[in-house]
Amino acid sequence: MRVGTITLREATTSDVPTLLALVHAAFEQYRDRLDPPSGAHHETAATLQAALQAGGAVLACVAGEPVGCVFYHRERDHVYVGRLSVLPALRRRGVGHALTDDVERRARAMGVSRVRLGVRTALPRLRAYYERCGSRRARRAPRGLRDADLCGHGEGLAVESRRTIAAVMEDRMSRALTRRTFLIASAAAAAATPWPRRGAAQPKATITYWNGLTGADGKVMDELIDRFTRETGIRVEQQRLPWAELYPKLQVSVPAGEGPDLALIHTVEVPHFANDGVLEAIDEAAAGGKGFRGEEYLPATWQGGTFQGKRYSLPLDVPQHVLYLNVKVMKEAGVTGPDGQPKAPASRDELVTMAKKMTRGDTFGFAIGTLNPGRYTWGFHNLLWQNGANIYTPDLKRAGVADPAAVEVAEFWSGLAGGLGIAPPANANCRDAFIAGRLGMWIAGSWNFTGLREAKVDFTAAPVPRLFRQPVVWSMPHQYAFPKPKSADRARREAAWTHIRWMTDHVAEWTLKAGQVSASRKAHSDPRVTGDPVLKTLLGQAPNWQVGQPTPKWVAAENITRPVIDSIYTGQKPAKVAMEELARQINALPD
Repeated sequence: MRVGTITLREATTSDVPTLLALVHAAFEQYRDRLDPPSGAHHETAATLQAALQAGGAVLACVAGEPVGCVFYHRERDHVYVGRLSVLPALRRRGVGHALTDDVERRARAMGVSRVRLGVRTALPRLRAYYERCGSRRARRAPRGLRDADLCGHGEGLAVESRRTIAAVMEDRMSRALTRRTFLIASAAAAAATPWPRRGAAQPKATITYWNGLTGADGKVMDELIDRFTRETGIRVEQQRLPWAELYPKLQVSVPAGEGPDLALIHTVEVPHFANDGVLEAIDEAAAGGKGFRGEEYLPATWQGGTFQGKRYSLPLDVPQHVLYLNVKVMKEAGVTGPDGQPKAPASRDELVTMAKKMTRGDTFGFAIGTLNPGRYTWGFHNLLWQNGANIYTPDLKRAGVADPAAVEVAEFWSGLAGGLGIAPPANANCRDAFIAGRLGMWIAGSWNFTGLREAKVDFTAAPVPRLFRQPVVWSMPHQYAFPKPKSADRARREAAWTHIRWMTDHVAEWTLKAGQVSASRKAHSDPRVTGDPVLKTLLGQAPNWQVGQPTPKWVAAENITRPVIDSIYTGQKPAKVAMEELARQINALPD
C-alpha cells in the first residue's frame, strides 16, 4: 500500500540533523544483529556532512514530514548508493522506490551507465528481491569499499562491509533498455522514465512541435532537437511562428483536429487556452511518474502551469527582465562606481539622474523594451507590479489600471521620452541602439544577452532596479503543453513526453546557449551556469519573479493595453485619462 504524495528534494547542509535521525531510526532494529556491525550506527552529523560534500542526498517527505533519505556519490564508472533509509512505519509503501528512482534519474543526468548498491550475505532475502527486480550480481565489489562507506538500506534492509560483501547489484542503463534501470527497481514504481534510444524496443514516432522561438534561441533548439533525434530515433517536425501568429493558429487549428502533438507557450496563455478547451489537462500523478514534480522546479514556474486546480503545462525556462549596462556609454558619461566600472541605479531618482548624464544627441540614457518601447506591455507590467498594481484587482473581478498606484506608473511612463527626455522615441529599436553605443541602461529580456556577446558589445548585467515600492522582476516562463488531439495516439504522446524529459535532462545546455534560465532546479548548480555572471544575475532574481494573473482574459487585456500605453508614452493622452479609458475597455471584455 502506498502512502500519500511523496515529495522529493535535494538535501542541503541544513537538513543534516534530519538525515542523521532518519539513518539512525532506519537501522536501529538491526543493532547487535549483524557482524560486523553496520557503520550506520556510528554516523554523526560530521560524517553525513562529509557525505553531502562528496556527493549528495535526497530527502523524502510525506505531508511535509521527513520519512526517508538516500545518499549517493559518483565513482569513476558508476554511481554508488548508500544509507537508503526509510522509517520502519513507512516501509513497503513506495518511499524507498521513489528515492532510488530519483537517484537513477540523477545518474542518467551524469551520463553514468551503472548504479551500484552493496548487500550483506546475512540478508539473502533482500539480495533475492533485487534479483527479482531485474538487477544482477556484479563480478566484484566496488573498489575500496569500507565499512565506513555509505551503506545500502532498502525497504527491508541492506548493509555492507568489505569483509562480508557477497554481491553488488548493478543494472546497465543501456541505450536499448526498456525495463527498470536501477538495482532496486520495481514495476510498480516509475518516478523516472528513461528515454528510448535508437534500436530500443519502443516504437519510434514522428511528432509535430509548434513554438515561437524565432530568434537565436530557435537555432539552439534546432541543434538540441537534432541531437535528440540522433539519440532516440524520434523525429520532431517543428513549425516555428512569431508568438503573435502562433497563438491564433493554435486557437483555430486544435478544435479542427489539426493541432500539433506538442506546443511551447507562455504562462499567461495557459488560462485562456485551458478555458477554451485547447489544451489537454495533465494528470499530476502521471507527470510525477515520469519525473516531473513540483519540488524540482522554481515555484512561480510550476504554479504557472495550472488553471482552476488542474495542470495544463510543464515549465521549460524563465524568460525575464534584466538591466543591461553599456560600459562604453556609461564610462564616457562618467557614470561609474569607485572602481571605474558602470554601476546600477539603486532607485528611480538615481536612474533618472544617471540617464540624464548619458543623454545627448541621439544617445539616450535609459530604455525599457526592445522594439517600439512605447507599446512594450511587458515593461509596463513590470513597473505596475513594482508599485503593487496590476491589470486586474486581486479578485480578478475588475480592472485595476485606473487605481492610483497604476496611474502613478503611467505618469512615469509618459515622462520617459517626454518631460524627462531620457528615453528614445516610441518607435525606436532599443537593441540596435544599445549595440551601436547609443543607449546606456536598458531593461530588456534575458534572451538578448547571448546576441550581445556575439555582437561583442562591452556590457554588464545587473538586477532590475527597484523603481517603485518593491523589486519585482517581470517573467514569463515557457511551458510545454499538449494540445487536445482529434484522436488519441499513444505512441506519439509517449514520444512527446520523451522529448520533454530529454530537454529537461539537458536543460543546462539550453540555458547556456539560449540564455534562458532553467525552470528546473537541475541546472542551477551546474558550474557552467553558476560561473556565468549574467546567468548568475538572472538566477539571483528568482525570489522577485512575478508572472501575469491567472485569468483567461489576460491576453485580451494585454492587447488592449498596448495602444493605450503608446498614446501615454508619446504624450497623445494624459496618463490618468488614458488609464481610465483602459479600465473601461478591460471591464467590457466578455467572459
